[in-house]
Amino acid sequence: MAFGLLKKLFKPKQNFPNSKHIIEYAFTCGGIDYYQFQDIFNLPYHRGLQALVYYREVSLNISAEDLIKHTEAVRESLSVNAKAGTIDIHKAFLLNEQLAVRAKLPPDTDLLYKLASVVYFDKNEKPETYEFNYGAKKIEHWKKHSDVKDFFLQTPIQELLPFLKEYGENINSYQAILEQAKTEHSANMSGNLLLKRKKVSNGKLK
Repeated sequence: MAFGLLKKLFKPKQNFPNSKHIIEYAFTCGGIDYYQFQDIFNLPYHRGLQALVYYREVSLNISAEDLIKHTEAVRESLSVNAKAGTIDIHKAFLLNEQLAVRAKLPPDTDLLYKLASVVYFDKNEKPETYEFNYGAKKIEHWKKHSDVKDFFLQTPIQELLPFLKEYGENINSYQAILEQAKTEHSANMSGNLLLKRKKVSNGKLK
């Protein structure tokens, strides 16, 4: 505990001498120290904007990319099939139900990792900005050196995402359920979009 306190007191000053913000040590994963702003809910402009984007995904429990795919798949289901002259109400209903299920499931840890990659940074980053490629590398490093439960039950992560406390030891089980729901939803979305592209390539749908 004393070692962690020393890190919080001294390391930020050494690693971020030009920062105008108060920075504190957060946690260590895989031998790399990560830091945070003293007020994690008051980030610098650029990093804060990206945090808002990812927080919105967390609140919806679906990524922006998947949400766009979903709306495209529903639109295709409700478009008149040139050959059959009908719309696929059953497919649209199924897609809608799958989205509703995802919204009610516990948070998707893939989305939580993205949010954490904005809030927590290492000594090689500029605290005021966020780089997407580097954020992806951080997530890869975290997953490699810490399992889902251990990572998200750390005190700093709990302070950022206090609702995770209610899932506790069951977070791995909940994530397995969500992954299955995501896989089924993705398969149905992709099926619609692949059908649409095939029609376009054959000149049957403009």
